[in-house]
Amino acid sequence: MRTQNVAAVLPQALPGEGGVCKSRIAIEYAYRHRNKYDVIWWVPAERPAGILASLIELGDRLDLDVGNEVISAVPKVRDALRAGIPYGNWLLVFDNAENPETVRDYSPEEGSGKVLITSVTRSGA
Repeated sequence: MRTQNVAAVLPQALPGEGGVCKSRIAIEYAYRHRNKYDVIWWVPAERPAGILASLIELGDRLDLDVGNEVISAVPKVRDALRAGIPYGNWLLVFDNAENPETVRDYSPEEGSGKVLITSVTRSGA
């Protein structure tokens, strides 16, 4: 029987005004550390529909049989990442989220992977 160490996934955020190259920094991080991860998945986070579509694609990539039903696909993907099945070392990049809180429901809160969020700082926020 295999024992698995599971830790909380604490997202790392790159906040800032638009046009300051946050996405480029995330790309560079993913590129430089690509050998540390079994899977790196880029999630366009401007709109919920983009997040959902990307997570369904990730589910397909992980061979999870998620189908196209968002209500079941997202929990299946989150559960698989949390459990490290089929990959324990993963990186999810939520790019261009309004703020880190907008992607919390889509991101695993535990597991052995990492979450990187680029977010837009709104004036007056």
